[in-house]
Amino acid sequence: MITISGTRWGTIEIEENAVITLEQGLIGFPNEKRFVLIQGKSAPIAFLQSIATPHIALPCVDAGALGDQYPRENPAALVREANIGGSKPVMLVTLAIHPDNSLCANLLAPIVIDAESRIGAQIVLDPRNYTTMEPVTFSASAPPPPNAQPRAATNSHANV
Repeated sequence: MITISGTRWGTIEIEENAVITLEQGLIGFPNEKRFVLIQGKSAPIAFLQSIATPHIALPCVDAGALGDQYPRENPAALVREANIGGSKPVMLVTLAIHPDNSLCANLLAPIVIDAESRIGAQIVLDPRNYTTMEPVTFSASAPPPPNAQPRAATNSHANV
């Protein structure tokens, strides 16, 4: 069991087998390599929570919640290109708030993860087709990303 203190949910405990390893880190966070996916209050949003740096929790959504047209590339092929192998690809897209308060997604640089090995990588797609601040909408009834851990904070003041 791994305990992470100081997260937006207070202190959380996660199983070692829930850890996602991004060996190359993330753009802007090259030293952050171990994460866990935490289910948010509102599906389909989850948070990619850093294990090493508790204040880093990136909101994200399963790419499938954005519709059938994203990505144009086959997720299984993207997993192979990222050299993380595996046959069960999961693609996460990080979310941000645009200055006009609309919800945006970084479609240019999704995170691909092999659901079996839990190894992933952030990849950069063709900038002619995608942006880092793409306005998005999705149904609140869309499912959360696969394998997201339920919020199980030991701090009763935890809030997502």
